[in-house]
Amino acid sequence: MRHKFLKIVLTGLFLSAFHLSANAGLIVGTNASDWRLSTVVESGGAGGNWTTLIAEGALPGLSTYTITPTSGGGVASPGAAALGVTGLNAGSGVSFFRTTFELFDIQSALVDVAVDNNIQIFINGHEVAREISLSGDNWTSILPSFDILSDGSIANIVKFDSTFAFSSWNEGENDVVLAVRNLDGGDSGGVAFRMELEGSAVPVSAPGTIALFGLSLAALGFVRRKKA
Repeated sequence: MRHKFLKIVLTGLFLSAFHLSANAGLIVGTNASDWRLSTVVESGGAGGNWTTLIAEGALPGLSTYTITPTSGGGVASPGAAALGVTGLNAGSGVSFFRTTFELFDIQSALVDVAVDNNIQIFINGHEVAREISLSGDNWTSILPSFDILSDGSIANIVKFDSTFAFSSWNEGENDVVLAVRNLDGGDSGGVAFRMELEGSAVPVSAPGTIALFGLSLAALGFVRRKKA
């Protein structure tokens, strides 16, 4: 009887671990320390809308992302506060910010941004959205946003000028690159980025869930051996 009760409890732990693994989300872009700034800076242009776009094949090499970005200042700070993330300062011209994260699987993504002036967003080297109109309200409410659905289509688009279907998630490491544009000649601004991912598994680096999962398996095995 005691073994049966213990088995029920341990099975509950096992299912809890699986449930955590199956439904937990991941928020990308929370802290400045999660990001690296590239040493490469492109021209941002002298005025008007962003007519010289950054091509997918022209993103800086991975070895150039060596700078820890500064945070806390710039006009994107109100947006950062609204999104609950740390704002990143960007200088004159086009600055490139990169962060990485790990996943087993992904079902959807909710993306919110505050930026001065313009932005292109790349995931795993593919452009998914661009906000290229020279507008001060890119960093004030209502903030630019969009959702990536499970089939790769883009929905609920707010303020972004263009979006592109995306389904190229990786099992394991993924990355986000932000190309943030300010005007040349001393202009500077900032960016705040938040992406909330929902998938069928938590990030591979979630030790608490993995430990609970492993403990449940080991305990169930012990009960079976004990009963035998």
